[in-house]
Amino acid sequence: MTAAQAIVLMESCGDMHETKRVGAVAKVLPQLTSVKEAQNLVKRVLSMSERFSLRIRLGALYFPLLGLPTNHYALDLSKQIDRQALIKLAEVAQAEKQFSKSRSGRGDTSQHGNWENFRNEWLDGKATILTSHFFQTMPQKGKLEFDYVSTSRPTRGTKPMSDRRYQQLVAQIARDSRTELRLPDRSMAGSRRRRSVGDRWELVRNAVRFRKFKKWIRDVKMVGPQRLCRAPPKEM
Repeated sequence: MTAAQAIVLMESCGDMHETKRVGAVAKVLPQLTSVKEAQNLVKRVLSMSERFSLRIRLGALYFPLLGLPTNHYALDLSKQIDRQALIKLAEVAQAEKQFSKSRSGRGDTSQHGNWENFRNEWLDGKATILTSHFFQTMPQKGKLEFDYVSTSRPTRGTKPMSDRRYQQLVAQIARDSRTELRLPDRSMAGSRRRRSVGDRWELVRNAVRFRKFKKWIRDVKMVGPQRLCRAPPKEM
């Protein structure tokens, strides 16, 4: 479905209330037709603090769903949410692999000479190689750790953000990080912990690597004409 259809569905089910929005978006995001639609839904429905809550709720699945697959992943294959993240990454990896082989016009840049974008893979402490065969026979449990390096590039003609816009982005993320520190971490069974400085600035690194991030976070104080949730607070 599209972002607009998802909003209609959420309204029909009474899920646009501030106590239900994050959970509803987390459920519907995997059903959207594209990364662009997923970004539009998040931007139109959730405030910045709610987006941090969504990121915590989705865990590793958050990044490939929002079009930012490049990351270091440490997954527990006995957990459904981590298995979903791995399956989504496998879809992204297959699409990027086929493009690299048949349409990119460049050579193989993979670590293992197989056109895959997975790097430094470890399963239960032992080196492994992630290929389509692994996903067809995925084990029901185990600790899987790897890096994923996307080979997708920004649209031709895309310009980098200006220094002024970048400084505004950094300042905005610094303010939003204070909100993130106050959020409960569900993976810690309800306990509260403070996120590290490295985690706090992870969004900055993503902004540098991906032009898409600018589109997703741009003008967070501007209320779109079709935005259906409450207006954002004066300081986000």
